[in-house]
Amino acid sequence: MLRNPTGSGGYTTGDHYLIFNCYTSVTLVSVQVYGNTTPTPGSKTIELRDSTGAVLQTTTVTIPSGQSTVTLNFNIPVENKLRLAMTDQSNIYRNNGGITFPYTTPGFISVTSTDYGITRYYAFYNWVISEPSCSSPGIPVTASIINIPVANFSYSSVGLTANFTNLSTNATSWGWAFGDGGSPSTLQNPSHTYAVAGTYNVHAAAYNSCGGDTIMIPVTVPSVGITQNTTYADNFDVYPNPSDGNMVMQISSEKNQVCYLKVMNLIGQEIFNQKYNTVIGINKFTVDLSNRTNGLYFIKVLMNNKNFTRKIVIQ
Repeated sequence: MLRNPTGSGGYTTGDHYLIFNCYTSVTLVSVQVYGNTTPTPGSKTIELRDSTGAVLQTTTVTIPSGQSTVTLNFNIPVENKLRLAMTDQSNIYRNNGGITFPYTTPGFISVTSTDYGITRYYAFYNWVISEPSCSSPGIPVTASIINIPVANFSYSSVGLTANFTNLSTNATSWGWAFGDGGSPSTLQNPSHTYAVAGTYNVHAAAYNSCGGDTIMIPVTVPSVGITQNTTYADNFDVYPNPSDGNMVMQISSEKNQVCYLKVMNLIGQEIFNQKYNTVIGINKFTVDLSNRTNGLYFIKVLMNNKNFTRKIVIQ
């Protein structure tokens, strides 16, 4: 295709077209046309046709006087003797001299002639083409929704042996640390015998393919051979530790009560405080300190006239 009109030329009338071959699928984005100064060409219909003249795509545009760029966005198929036509070329510039067919973009398009033969070149200059974007057909997939596990348990004890009942949900595996330094367990419902009577902080973890959750409950085992039901003593834990500042505070409360949380830096400045309403049993609250500088902090909890302090590390 010509980039700009060259040689002799003039304005034409009637339905004329360029004949071209397309060697790979492309988009004909735009072409340049040259309209008569007086009168202005006005509304024109441009068509992409196959070798038989059947219309594949069409658009109607308004062409001003002088040089202008016409947007087409025609999807060109791989085919020979395609036609790019303007149904009425009155007052549109054509070349009738200085023509040397073919006009080729190697590997893409070659303009070989016109409906008038090879002694004229009609209307469409400086073609802009683009290759189609890379795409592939959709493939159906089946998605399985797996809920995040939530850890929980209860226990009873006879003498120094505690029997644990796993109440976790959405879990496929488990982990236990019994608080006395003894061997951990991965059973769903383990039992553990302690060396001496007392209260131990038992951590239980629940896992599935989406992640895990942990919980800590104080477990009391008496030295006498009686059954001990689940009880709760005032206590708290925070995890993960170290963390990026997003933590879970787990409060074990022996009654419904109000708890007060304070976080202080190393020089004793209070940087965070919050009040929580807890119920008897295990309570979990999120604490967001991610906007704080990395380092060591102290987290304090006041409940039932008792103070508890833990060190936390933000990194």
